[in-house]
Amino acid sequence: MIQTAPQKQISPLNPLKVATWIGIISIIMLFAALSSAYIVRKADGNWLDFNLPNAFWITTGIICLSSFSMHWAVVSAKKESIFKSKCSTLDNYTFRHCLCSRTVFRLG
Repeated sequence: MIQTAPQKQISPLNPLKVATWIGIISIIMLFAALSSAYIVRKADGNWLDFNLPNAFWITTGIICLSSFSMHWAVVSAKKESIFKSKCSTLDNYTFRHCLCSRTVFRLG
């Protein structure tokens, strides 16, 4: 009797992973389309230049800090560091509260 090597079974693709990659690729394509439209439109010469308000830069900074603290909470939770995870989650809540108060009440 001839023995053959066991064949590997190919597992089906995870549909959530495929959907995530399709979403990432579509976001990249949208960014490329908007960037090229911006470059072409600005090259026409009849472009209105204006300064962005300070609130834009402040809220952008709050969003970046919130994203960093959320990432820190996930990493701390994976390392099972409960104290760091709770602190970073509290930081994230504080950043988002600042963002909402600036947006709703138009402070500054």
